[in-house]
Amino acid sequence: MNYSPNEITKKLHQLKSNRRRMSTKLRIHLFRLFLVAIVFFFATGISALAGIINGLAATIPEIDTLHVVPTGYASNIYYRDGSLTEILAGAESNRDYISISELPEFIKYTFVAMEDERFYEHNGIDVRGIMRALVSDLKTQSLKYG
Repeated sequence: MNYSPNEITKKLHQLKSNRRRMSTKLRIHLFRLFLVAIVFFFATGISALAGIINGLAATIPEIDTLHVVPTGYASNIYYRDGSLTEILAGAESNRDYISISELPEFIKYTFVAMEDERFYEHNGIDVRGIMRALVSDLKTQSLKYG
């Protein structure tokens, strides 16, 4: 490098030149505009997501006991003496309604054993079961598509 007075003056003039300052200002303004655009699109995306969730939540029907109890039951036809003659049941109505208190205890435990054997050990969310299902699903997907 040459540190002569002429070279230093030349270098200072080059650093202070209008062209250099304008290009630096332009880059700073473009960077600021880029940051504002990112914030704008992020805020727009969050607002759209909140609107979608709010719209979905507004259209979800209320859950009450009328919707939980099945509506189609089997129809039983009896003779005058009380003996059963025929059961009329469609595809969606082949059921007899009983309350949970009428079920024997071993039936309740049988359903729990079939569905979730650790039901009484967790608070409603079985993390081990979810992880096991995820690993199983990933293995199945990799075998299917791999």
